Amino acid sequence: MFSKESKISRLKHLIPLLPVYIIIITGTVGFTKFLLLNYNPSSGKYEESYNSVYSIIIKPMLIILFYICSLMTVISHLKAMLTHPGSVSYEYISKFKSKYEYF
Repeated sequence: MFSKESKISRLKHLIPLLPVYIIIITGTVGFTKFLLLNYNPSSGKYEESYNSVYSIIIKPMLIILFYICSLMTVISHLKAMLTHPGSVSYEYISKFKSKYEYF
């Protein structure tokens, strides 16, 4: 696919991927900082977690769910970017060409 292109021209194919992955990385870092590490933006410090139902049960479930969704987003985006969209077969075109004469 890229055999005749130079290394610099190969990199221009990655440019459309950058905004998507910057958004995903920003969301993941923000989620990790505020929920996982208990960062308090008003004081600018990390707080200790307490042994409550939230920190023992709900918080790990939220973390696992978030990272699964984040991974699925990356996989879906890569699959959409790297999969060929397909083409219309000649049989399908000829079927409608005979049905509608204005083609």
